[in-house]
Formats: sequence, structure tokens, C-alpha cells
Amino acid sequence: MKTNRTLEQNRQNMNQFFDKVTVQNILTCFLTVMILGFSLAGAHAETQADGLIHITTVDNENNDGTGEPDNDMGKELRPSIYNNNPAHPIEFNINVTGSLPVSSAYLSVFIEDIDWPKEQDEIFLNGRSLGIAVGENNLNNSTLFVIPDLSWVKLGNNLVQIFVDQNNTGWRAIVQSGQLIFDDNAGTDTTSIRKFKHDSDSSGYDYGETVTINLDADTKLATQNLRLELLLRDPAGEIIAFDKSLEARNWTISADSDELHKWQFRLPASGNDGLWGVSVTLYDIEEQLFLIRRTVTFSVPVGAALVPTPASITPDNCLAGEAKAVVITGSNFIPNETNCTVGNSAMDNLRVVDNTQITGNVPASLPPDTHDVICTTSNGEGTLSDAFTVTGPNISVSEIRDDTSYTFTVENTGNTELVMGNISIAGTGASKFTLQDDNCSGRTMMPSETCILKVVFSPPLTGSTIANVEIPSNDHDTPIIRINLGGEQGPAPTITRPATTDTAFADSEITVRGNADPGATVEIFVNGVSRGTALASSSGRFSLSGVQISQGENAVTAVATNAY
Repeated sequence: MKTNRTLEQNRQNMNQFFDKVTVQNILTCFLTVMILGFSLAGAHAETQADGLIHITTVDNENNDGTGEPDNDMGKELRPSIYNNNPAHPIEFNINVTGSLPVSSAYLSVFIEDIDWPKEQDEIFLNGRSLGIAVGENNLNNSTLFVIPDLSWVKLGNNLVQIFVDQNNTGWRAIVQSGQLIFDDNAGTDTTSIRKFKHDSDSSGYDYGETVTINLDADTKLATQNLRLELLLRDPAGEIIAFDKSLEARNWTISADSDELHKWQFRLPASGNDGLWGVSVTLYDIEEQLFLIRRTVTFSVPVGAALVPTPASITPDNCLAGEAKAVVITGSNFIPNETNCTVGNSAMDNLRVVDNTQITGNVPASLPPDTHDVICTTSNGEGTLSDAFTVTGPNISVSEIRDDTSYTFTVENTGNTELVMGNISIAGTGASKFTLQDDNCSGRTMMPSETCILKVVFSPPLTGSTIANVEIPSNDHDTPIIRINLGGEQGPAPTITRPATTDTAFADSEITVRGNADPGATVEIFVNGVSRGTALASSSGRFSLSGVQISQGENAVTAVATNAY
């Protein structure tokens, strides 16, 4: 296996690559567009099956990221690239058009002359490591990788890089093709697997035993030539062996007869106890196109504990209302038997890729919270606690109070839309308060957006108040925020001027005077509309000038507030 130093070295090399791409795009934008146009037309071979498989067999990229091929890969060209070659690392783009994957995605590469396991060639997609490819000296082999996070795949060019073993000089690789497979769909509907099983009656083996895997496939064609990728993985997901037989490299099946392929291998003398797995991937030998994939599992040693054990989920979060594609890694996953839930909700499109990996979708109905991942088989149940987080809108309310009103600021501090309900005032003293400047009710607020709400005392008002302002929203944790509106109002003030209710005025502004408790804040209303406030003096007198009145009759009232 690679050392941490080597993995870090590969990542540094990729960072330098993307830095070069950025600089190149800034300095020579027009030239790059011209080169890309030429390259895509003249040096980009691609086959697509219903937009679900995208394959590249001709070079179309270089280490500077300009889109001009540097001839370091290709099915026909078959260039031999050593790890000290100026064109290293080997790189090419797989262009994705149409739609992105919904539930799962794989990357498969065909590489010749990988002397695995001594030679460790690491595969990257868009700057992220997928693992180590397997192969044989001077022979062409395929390796299929599960892409753990669908956000790693994008529309347009997806950069694939192959770093030939960085620990030792003298290694080389001949890259023929690469393909992205979406949602586990077959490249054609001509091929199916009738039987794929091991020969143990007890569903288990002991270390050192010989295992026989039987494969029977059908085709709708008269004859079909297939490439078989058969891999043995232990419970930790490590590749232990692969089928090196000549028949696996070129297996011919026909529509009118049964052909059985057998792979025999000896288990190691020791290893990780648990559920081991053999996966088979079928390709069309001419196009190197993915067709179908299956997995069979068995216990090692006989009687080993086989409780499914989820160890991680990637990605580990999503937004509320989003159906998120995830990959669960762990051990002891049994094909056609393992079921997984996230937050007690069954996953959609669940598929056991092999004994250590599961793909599927977290349902959009999962509420905001941190949820457990639970996987179940006939052997028991395994739990990964607090593993997946659903985040949604989050309402935050702050307030400013003065002597006569509350001003509330409502903010969406979450990362999805906050939908406000109709704000109301409830409680035995609700009639003593009025909503003013309600800019929040019924509003849909984006993250970080705010709105303002004001609550004022309504005249006439005396005595204590018991009321709440109720602010409903789609916040999962607090669907209704209730804020107490409390206070102690003094006795109603006495208006001494205007002296009578039938006084006539020639001007549109008057002065209102009266008496109230010393220190009380007095708010003056004309026809129920506030015209301002005045502070009662130590002798209890107040005065407010410039009070506007309208033509006709005007009802002038006053409300005194002592303290909250």
C-alpha cells in the first residue's frame, strides 16, 4: 500500500495542476477556448448509453489543463508512460452531458501493465482519490471504483488522473480507457447474469480453504465476447485477489447454449474475520463498455460473527427536503438482504455494491435533525450513531422594547427557505396589543434574510397585561415561537386640554395637555392613531404639541405606561 507521504505527494501534484489550469485560463482565455474547440472535435472519443455511461478512449488533456492531448493514453495509441515521464501523471477528461447521477456512480479504468500488488497506481477523479488499480505485468485489466460522493461528478469535463507508483522508479502504465457509470445502469440490455454463487453449502469457509465461484451469463446476441473483472475483498474492503485466467480476459457466450465460468482461489492463511465478498463486472470486450455487476458473499472463517457494521456514510449531511445520494461503507453487507435506514426512514434505491459498500438515497422526507444509520440482515443489526445530519431553516428573533412598543427582528439563520405563517397575539390581554408594520406574516425568507414586526399597546389600556406574540414558521425545532408581552400600565391619564369634546380648532395641529402618574410615559392617539409620546413630570403633568388632527370630528385619547 502507499505511504501517507506518497498520498500527500500525489495531492500536492494535483494542487499544482489545478493552479496551472487557473493561471492558464486567466492569461490565455481566448487561446484556451480555441484549443478546446479543436480538441473536442478532433481528439475526444466518447460513447454514451442513454446518458448513463460516458466513456473516453482517446487522449484529450495535458498536465497544463489546456485541453490539448499530450498522447499519454488511448485505446489505439497505447502509450507506455513511466512515472518519470514528462507527461506523467496520465490524465484525460470524461465529458458528461445530459443528466448527473441520482443514486450511484462508478469510475472504471482499463490499464495495461500494472504489476499489482507491488506496483501501486492511484486513481483520482476531479482531484479526489478513489483508490488503487489492480492489474498484471504486460496485460490489460479493468478496475471499477465506487464514487463515494455524487457531488464529485459534474456536467462537462471530469478529470481522471493516474499516478503511476510514486514509491519506486521504473514502473509504467498503459491507460486505454475510462468510463463513468451512473445509477448502476447497463451499457446494453443484451447481457444478464443467470447465476453467480460460491460452492459452499454452509455459506462459509475457513482460512486456507479453496473457494470456487460459478458464473453463468446469458446474451440476446448470437455470440458475445466478454471481459470479466472478478475481485475478492475482505471485510475491510481490501482487494485480496482477482481472476487472472485467460478465459476471464476473453469469455465467449452464445444465445443458444450455457457457458459456465469458474474461478478458483485459495483464501489466505489469516485475515479479517467476517463477511468476504467476490464481485464480478462484465464488459463488452470490443468497446470495453460496462454491462452489469454482481456480488456474492461468504463468511470467513465458518461461524464468524456477521452482524452488519456501518462505519461511515458519505456525504454525511443534506438540506431539508433534499433526497441525497449516499455511500455507506462498513462490513458484512449481504446482497439482496441488507436493509438500511437513516433516522428510521428506509433508504431509496438501495444497492449492496459489495460486502463493504452500499449505495442509495436518503429520502427527502427526513426531518432536520442528526440521525442514526442502521443496517439490518438476518444476522443482526448494526448502528452508526448520530451519523447523518439534515439541516433546515432556523428562525431567530431579537427584540427592542421601549415604553410603548416591541420591535421584533426575525432572521433566517438556517440554510434553506424559512416560510413564515400568520403572526398573531394570544392570551387574556391580547386585546390590549396591536400588530403594526407586520412585514413577516406569510413571507418566504432566504438564508440570512430578515423582516421587521412591531407590537404596540392599544388604547384604552389600564392594569396588568398577559399576552404572547406567536410567530409560526417551518422551523422544525421551533414551529411556533411564543414571546411574552408583559407590563403594568397605570391608570388612564386625564386630558385637560382640549377642555371639551366639542372644541373647534382652526389649525390642523393642537397641543394636548393632561395629568398622569409622575414619570409615566403618555402616548397620545387621534382616532386610534398614535401621534407621539410625552413624559409626565414629577408633578404628574404632561404636554405634547404638534398633534395633528383632521377635518371633522377627532377622538383624542391617551395611554400611560409606568414600567415593564
